[in-house]
Amino acid sequence: MSIVIGLVAILFFGICFCYSLIKMIRKEPSLVINEHGFIDLSSYASGGEVAWKDVEHIFMYELMGQQMIGVKLRDEKAFLERQNGMKRKLMIANSNMVDATISIAQNSITLPLDQLYLMMMSNWRHARASKG
Repeated sequence: MSIVIGLVAILFFGICFCYSLIKMIRKEPSLVINEHGFIDLSSYASGGEVAWKDVEHIFMYELMGQQMIGVKLRDEKAFLERQNGMKRKLMIANSNMVDATISIAQNSITLPLDQLYLMMMSNWRHARASKG
């Protein structure tokens, strides 16, 4: 049994290492914000492209001593169905812990989290106001 656990741990942390290495080599932004929505590429369990019209709520929270931005989507189920297996499971686990479909951690971006939060809120509010 301990051999299986060891192999699973090696596989999991090996994948984490490879993902981190690729993120360091590629110089693409972790998060892109525009008038239509945002593209989250900040982690393996990142949300990808999200339209402002799909966002229900944006909030800041702390989990295990780390500040994060949580994004709750209107149709979480449809969004999660578009994700691949492991990514979907991680997003569901996160959603069960903090009621956020997408979480953006400070350590995955270079911009201060409170500044990013204000930018996201401003764009989201502007999109909602121009819609109705």
